[in-house]
Amino acid sequence: MKTCIICRKEKENFNDEHVIPDSIQGYYHIDKVCVHCNSKLGTNIDHTLTNHKFIEFQRHLQNIKGKSGNVPNPLKGLHTLKDDPEQKVILEVDDDGKFIPRLLPNIPDFKKEAITDSFTIKIDKRDEDKIEQIVDKILKRNGLDKSKIISTKTYGENEHPWLHSTLVIDTHDFKAGILKIAYEFAVDTVPEYFNDDQAKVISQILLDADFKNLDKKVTFLGSGFDKLILQPFEHLIEFENNNHYLILFSCDMGLLCFVNLFNAFSICIKLSDKTDYFHDNLFVGKNDLTARTYKRYDITQLLQSTYTPMSYRFQHWFPDQESANEFLQMEKQTDFGYYSVNDKIPFYDKDGKVVYENIDDKLLSLPRVAKGDTKNVMITEFVLDEELYIRLLPSNKLYAVVSAQTEQFRVGKI
Repeated sequence: MKTCIICRKEKENFNDEHVIPDSIQGYYHIDKVCVHCNSKLGTNIDHTLTNHKFIEFQRHLQNIKGKSGNVPNPLKGLHTLKDDPEQKVILEVDDDGKFIPRLLPNIPDFKKEAITDSFTIKIDKRDEDKIEQIVDKILKRNGLDKSKIISTKTYGENEHPWLHSTLVIDTHDFKAGILKIAYEFAVDTVPEYFNDDQAKVISQILLDADFKNLDKKVTFLGSGFDKLILQPFEHLIEFENNNHYLILFSCDMGLLCFVNLFNAFSICIKLSDKTDYFHDNLFVGKNDLTARTYKRYDITQLLQSTYTPMSYRFQHWFPDQESANEFLQMEKQTDFGYYSVNDKIPFYDKDGKVVYENIDDKLLSLPRVAKGDTKNVMITEFVLDEELYIRLLPSNKLYAVVSAQTEQFRVGKI
């Protein structure tokens, strides 16, 4: 038996939980939600997101079918003609995904408007073959003699009428669907978060579908439609490709999670007041709609995917001019470089004994000065606080290091 991360009870039966709903092409799965809670989440929480108008528009544009096998019509419902508010219209979707207006039969209400000499029925031209049936029903319903009726047809000239419609956009309940994604991503990425006080509050909200307490007990940063909150990550993440992205990091505010879906929703949730879950790290989950894959990156993997490998520059101390000149001559040689072991540059003491097998072990413990624009070029300078040496090729001699500088250049985004 294991513990369900939603009801927090020990259960035997667990099944595949889509952290990002399957109906919006979520490929991120976990097995930490029991069967009962999984069903409740789908019915009570996920639908607030997948049935949201903005998500329906995205699913329509990208031809993403739901569990019913159909692509949603985000403009379903009744509309009217701009110059004829009494005329009802529906929007149908053709095989190419285009919206096609269809006039609904406009039949006069004889209880409100008595028949004088004539009456008019308006129908869509595509329903022209149904006109006789419609007229027969009207006459029969109102006790009129069909033999005394003379009918004529006229055709409207406006093939592309302006429609009037009112869309109601939920700006509250959809946050529950976003919260579920952020919570499950955090628990899956940082398991100890499950015991956080705020994690317990969030799991209870999700279990109860407690929409009333969403904003009272959880802090949401951004409206959901403000993309400015993503600016700190735009040099690393290709939001414009309409993938789904999750970003988890710790800062002075606490543990935060950004959720970006289709580049249509962008919201941040404060998951905890604690700031010590991890340091100098962040985690990015990329749900790739084209490749149909999900991958999680830590900060090292993220930088490896978006920047060139780290290169080093060193400032040396020379005991005399002869040593300095020798270094300058060696630097011009084609095989000049730093001696390494398993692709790691060691730091030595003056006697040639290894002090640090990897210079990064020392550099990361030192104060650093950031240079460059930090987005396209990352340059970091470190001043050493102890006497250390590196071996230089081709002479394999030891040279004292005063300071080091690392450089990386951005080559792309994930």
